[in-house]
Amino acid sequence: MIYEQIIRIAIGEKGEPLLKVIDSCNEVCLKVISTVMYFTPIGVFCTIVPVVEANGTSTIVSLATQLVILYVAFYGFAFIVYGGAVKFLGKTSPFKFFRAIMPAALNAFGTCSSSATIPISKSCVENELGVSNQISSIAIPLGATVNMDAVSIVMSFMIMFFANACGVNVSVSMMIIILLANVLLSVGTPGIPGGAIASFAALATMAGLPAGVMGVYISINTLCDMGATCVNVIGDMAGCVVLQEKIDLK
Repeated sequence: MIYEQIIRIAIGEKGEPLLKVIDSCNEVCLKVISTVMYFTPIGVFCTIVPVVEANGTSTIVSLATQLVILYVAFYGFAFIVYGGAVKFLGKTSPFKFFRAIMPAALNAFGTCSSSATIPISKSCVENELGVSNQISSIAIPLGATVNMDAVSIVMSFMIMFFANACGVNVSVSMMIIILLANVLLSVGTPGIPGGAIASFAALATMAGLPAGVMGVYISINTLCDMGATCVNVIGDMAGCVVLQEKIDLK
């Protein structure tokens, strides 16, 4: 990784013990994350149960319909925008790209964390797509922090869904304000499970939604977050492929 090169250049052999400590901490963190990942489905089930008990199955049917539409928007965006970028800017077959990144995409879907998927994302783009370590070591961690396109889609979609469900009239000017605030908030959203909840609370207040919608949103946040994180990670890796192609041309 790039930090190893920096430490070796700046300190030399005396920096080797520090590198070993950093590597050990990284392995411990990965082990903890992989263990937590196995319990994620149980957590998702537990967040849905109170909503079913309080509102009945009709509410779940309505939310399920909206989630299906949301996922269509997610992956339509991924295939059209990211697939198009890989094909026309990265000069790589989209089929090859999506097949190569599948392990990272599935891990992101299961963990709801783009930060936890960084090692797998690096491995996919370096070993399967020929991206250099110098590019992946910068682009993927940076993308896990600032590339939140899918989170922006979730926020816009859910604000309008709850506004319609609650009978709240959102004017065109307010939509524009919410959209701009949404872009800024999504950039600052951390790449961890549940990182978008605070952003939704801020946007819901701006839109004038009742406080009760927060409980419903939190109950389905994990289901939204799974798809959003997967798409964000795909975008990070698509960016690596495009950057590699631009550098190769030079």
